[in-house]
Amino acid sequence: MDWFHFSFLLNVVSPAFALLCCLRIRRPRHAFFTALLPLLWVDLLAEVYGTHTALQGLRNTTFYNGVSVLEFLLILRLLATHRRGSRWSFTITAFAGLLGWYWSWTRWRSLDFLLTEGISIAGLLITLWALVLLWWLSEESSTPLAKVPQFWVLTALLVFYGSLFPIIGPLRMLYEDSPQLANYLYNIVNVLSCVSYGLIGYGCILEERAQRRPLKG
Repeated sequence: MDWFHFSFLLNVVSPAFALLCCLRIRRPRHAFFTALLPLLWVDLLAEVYGTHTALQGLRNTTFYNGVSVLEFLLILRLLATHRRGSRWSFTITAFAGLLGWYWSWTRWRSLDFLLTEGISIAGLLITLWALVLLWWLSEESSTPLAKVPQFWVLTALLVFYGSLFPIIGPLRMLYEDSPQLANYLYNIVNVLSCVSYGLIGYGCILEERAQRRPLKG
């Protein structure tokens, strides 16, 4: 198996691993992991379809543009479960992200390439929220962060979307000048995606172990 096919295999295996780890968490699940589950289902199904179309040589950028918007909204829903008080700030964030995608589309009037500006803006917004929630978690948690399941999921979002912003932003320009370099950068995105799913899976494993741990009397 060459690297081309192996990378596509990893793109499917890594979200499948995270999803299986999340499904192992027994009901009733914490609201955070209840909100995580549909996000992982969407990610897995998107990667299966995206891998199939890519191997068949079919264009799938329109599909990925749509999935990116859905993922953004599902991630905001996930993050909202981890914050106390009003959720209006997440509604405003969602509106800002959707405006970013609309602006990106009006600029190019085409879905034949990734709407890099919209994805970059959404990635920046998710990164900022992940930083805020990680800071809040460090201030409020009495448990070492390495043992907190939500910490690993938030870190996964920070790793992926924090790195995505500088990579995706110039992708269209690079693709016009050097398609090979653009494909190389996109492979970095795939590696980061696998790392983030591994972190999410580990967070789910910690949550499942915490459920099995007997309560102290």
